[in-house]
Amino acid sequence: MATCPACRRALTEVPTATGPAMMVCLDCGGRSVAIETLAKVLSPLTFKRLIAGYKSSRSTSDRVCPSCGARMRQVSLTVLGTSKDIEVCGHSELAWFDSHEFENLPMTPEAETETRLPAHVQEALNQIEVHHGRVVANRSTFRLDARDFGFGWRKQGEEVPSMWKALLGLILLLPIKREHRIVTKPFLTWIMIALCFAISIYGFKHSAFQEKWALQSDDMFKYGGFTLISYFFLHGDWMHLLGNMYYLWFFGDAVEDELGTQNYVFTLAAGTVGSALLHGFFESRGYSLLVGASGGISTLGMIYMLRFPRAKLGFFLVVGWLRVPAYVLLAIWVAMQVDMAYDQVAGLTRVSALAHLGG
Repeated sequence: MATCPACRRALTEVPTATGPAMMVCLDCGGRSVAIETLAKVLSPLTFKRLIAGYKSSRSTSDRVCPSCGARMRQVSLTVLGTSKDIEVCGHSELAWFDSHEFENLPMTPEAETETRLPAHVQEALNQIEVHHGRVVANRSTFRLDARDFGFGWRKQGEEVPSMWKALLGLILLLPIKREHRIVTKPFLTWIMIALCFAISIYGFKHSAFQEKWALQSDDMFKYGGFTLISYFFLHGDWMHLLGNMYYLWFFGDAVEDELGTQNYVFTLAAGTVGSALLHGFFESRGYSLLVGASGGISTLGMIYMLRFPRAKLGFFLVVGWLRVPAYVLLAIWVAMQVDMAYDQVAGLTRVSALAHLGG
């Protein structure tokens, strides 16, 4: 599914009268328009300047093409004395316009019929305002909308997950597909995963090491409080490790891409410490050891779902894909953790839901 280069929400496909369909973002108001369509609807001088600007531009945008996923070229287009930065993808032959940029360009008489929007799309765009260059959508991103859910039968030629992904998703009901792409390489997430594997495997073979650096609930600040962080890299068994690393990979790269490296490190560390503190303060069993990255990963998952509440997460069911918006999974997850936390305080489970909620 195509996603918005600006806000990474799902795009709505809108047919044109004679040319390729446009893709419109109902959250930020941006749209992609095919070069073929622009040749018909823009004034000849404006279109000529756009093409000339593309050929002369050497500036690569951070935004990716909603069609092919490649980074687009940034083109400076001057219209009526005002310069606008337009993103153009030569491979997919389309241009991306932010909210109100396309509508304010000089048009030919054919533009009104060629690029007319359906009533419901135009109504949604009318609800979007721009303040000081920043798009503000009046409608709540958390509003329940049936269009956010869906099941699609698997189509011929559609991408199919690898065997291990499909089995993992089916057995553990894990989401294995997101609808937006990552712009930057998530090097820090990869490093964290590698460290977790290395340290956890060492801990599997050396129980004394595991006990020393796990979080001890009745002595949380031993070693100067270092165990408030070190327990993140230790795990109880292979299933514990693999499950946590899957979610760290699934959510971590997107959050790292969104926050940047420094903010990502601070956020993950804060979530890990907060997870440990909540667990330690309310753990009812006295002496107990806590290991696992799930508290910090809960922080990343929460940020992902709050930042991309309408992002569709795909569950592969062999015959097709089940799409569920992130904010619904967030609500279900929080409810489950609250219920499990009561069991933990009562001493009925060894799973630390308090650590998850603390994250």
